[in-house]
Amino acid sequence: MRWTSSTGYNSAWKVVPVKAEHRDLAEGEPVLAGAPVVLKHVATNVDLCCDGTPQLNDFGRDYETCCHVVGTTGKQWKLLKEFEGTHDALYDNEGKSPNHFMFLTGNL
Repeated sequence: MRWTSSTGYNSAWKVVPVKAEHRDLAEGEPVLAGAPVVLKHVATNVDLCCDGTPQLNDFGRDYETCCHVVGTTGKQWKLLKEFEGTHDALYDNEGKSPNHFMFLTGNL
């Protein structure tokens, strides 16, 4: 891998709302701290994923990330319920996917 300072889309990410129906309205708007968001790779349009497994390296404990869209049975169930015209809050897993992130402000 060659490191370069050129501007390209290999390392560009776009912050979008979790719900697809809100993405057009949020284009160009500030990102609210604490709101669940998805980080999309601009070149491939694939979501950033972090499964929460800590990895030890020379700098301490880090979390590995990759480009991968995680689909779960809960999401399939939710889509089925939407197709039937009913809603089941048990499978409303917004903010709990490994593809969802949030920006926090202040000292932790």
